[in-house]
Amino acid sequence: MAEFRGPTATEATPGVVHPEVSVILVTYDNETTIDACLDSLAVHTACPYEAVVVDNSPNEATWARITALCHERPGLPIHAIRPGHNLGFAAGCNVGARHARGDFLLFLNPDTALDTDIAAIFRSFWRSFPRAGLLGPRICDANGRTVSTCRNLPNLWRIFLDAIGLDRLVGAYRLFHFDHASPRQVPQLIGACLFTSRRLFEDVRGFDERFFVYFEEVDLCKRLAESGHELWFVPEASVSHRAGTSCEREASAAVMIAQLRRSRTLYFRKHFQAATVFGVALVNTLEGVAKAAVFTALYLGGGGRRFREKARGFWKVTTCFGFWH
Repeated sequence: MAEFRGPTATEATPGVVHPEVSVILVTYDNETTIDACLDSLAVHTACPYEAVVVDNSPNEATWARITALCHERPGLPIHAIRPGHNLGFAAGCNVGARHARGDFLLFLNPDTALDTDIAAIFRSFWRSFPRAGLLGPRICDANGRTVSTCRNLPNLWRIFLDAIGLDRLVGAYRLFHFDHASPRQVPQLIGACLFTSRRLFEDVRGFDERFFVYFEEVDLCKRLAESGHELWFVPEASVSHRAGTSCEREASAAVMIAQLRRSRTLYFRKHFQAATVFGVALVNTLEGVAKAAVFTALYLGGGGRRFREKARGFWKVTTCFGFWH
């Protein structure tokens, strides 16, 4: 495991030994987005903080960019870790948390940029709500539009509606009709940006590392809620997100389509009875067949490589996700 600490990472603010907030970033081929993310932290974070970067990338490009940044901008408090292989998102976050020194943890996707001082907003909110367990911001896309990021926890009916496309009308799972104007307690927050205390994260033993990527935050939300903690959407905190630049590129679409369903199946195996797990496996298979056929037709009709990769991913779903998986 390689490790590199920026020249001022231990003393980002004179006289301050420990940061108040540790920002955990798990990178995977993020050499083109990490500058903007780290720069936004520096601009919009007033309190002492550190950026703990765990680089899961298969090549040297992201690591080279991170180490170069430490020398180019010595004021950036970066602590970079390179395991040498892809740990997955959940395990990468846990590694970052174990190296963190702050009282609070901010898990942040490296393809995001802060629009506000979310560390200050979240710390203030946290101290006003004693049962808070996890906080999430308003997330905007590249065009500044608010993205629907709050969801109900999944059950078989909600997964079925989502798979057949009706949830876009009903909003039973993804909460498409959610009011983003004011703070609101929610069942689930997506993992692009999550804030919690280090003590609480350690108490619940962090993310379940059986989730390589996807559904690790769903599992964490469920466990926190079951232990009596509240999850809050805090719209005053705002982040811009270039969704999918890390793991949903065209070249990896097939793998990630299959991985999402694998993680979904694992979540249901962990939290539900056998009959429900069987139902989810059936939904996976039927969704896989239907969408593989559609994307195959689009590809054969001249739709390009993107449709071919999606077709491959859904065909993989049909063969890999039975009840026994």
